[in-house]
Amino acid sequence: MKKFKKYILLMVSILTILSLIGCTSKTNEKDKKKDTAKSTSFKTKENGKLTVGFCATWAPFESKKTDGSFEGFDVDMAKEIGKDLSLDIQFADADWQGLIPSLQKGDYDVVISCVSKSGARNETVDFSDVYYELPSCIVVKKGNTTIKSKEDLKGKVVGVQLGTADEMAAEKLNKELKFKNLRKFKLPPDEMLDLNQGRLDAVIVGYPYAISTINKTKQYEIIGKPFDETDIVMLTKKGNSELTKAINKSLKRIKEDGTYDKLIKKWISLNKK
Repeated sequence: MKKFKKYILLMVSILTILSLIGCTSKTNEKDKKKDTAKSTSFKTKENGKLTVGFCATWAPFESKKTDGSFEGFDVDMAKEIGKDLSLDIQFADADWQGLIPSLQKGDYDVVISCVSKSGARNETVDFSDVYYELPSCIVVKKGNTTIKSKEDLKGKVVGVQLGTADEMAAEKLNKELKFKNLRKFKLPPDEMLDLNQGRLDAVIVGYPYAISTINKTKQYEIIGKPFDETDIVMLTKKGNSELTKAINKSLKRIKEDGTYDKLIKKWISLNKK
């Protein structure tokens, strides 16, 4: 009987020790990201997370899938940065014109939404290193025989997205060539719809967006060579320089280890099939 009692006590002790080890392991798992956040010199909106603001209407950089999740070049870039910073990525889809004011308010830690450095230069935000050089291009409906070069835009109705580097490129061409009308749109899909319906002769749009649209629909074609490259950067709140440095360090790794080239091939390559 005494042996049996000793056996029971031994088993209880072992089970207690194993239980404590299991609890400690789970606690360490939960606290790992919190400890990482504490060890960094930058602050984020929420411990253990990096909140990324963008406007998910501009494929192939960011767009929303039918299941509500996001995909695109910027999405994958953000995930890579999250790995390096040991932070979960929290995406926040918002109106394009409200991205920078919301960043300044502290709604996001970073804006990754194909923002041009020149377009955001006058805003009180910090910039990451350049992560893409974005050219504009001229897109017409497939089969158009009247526009073969940018010079043929003279006297034509041209569309462009408001508040973008493409708008600046279009304004520049308009002064040089004198369009019949330069119509400005809130979102790229709106201008592409008007182009398809014949209400526009051409649109001036970012080269990656043109590639993405052509790959999906085959209804359009790019005229001439891309032009007016602009530097694309990520934006952080003014004063959070340590976060900017951490993002730049991650960008350096992404470019050096071949990840960047893989993402370019995945998202910004014309499908010739």
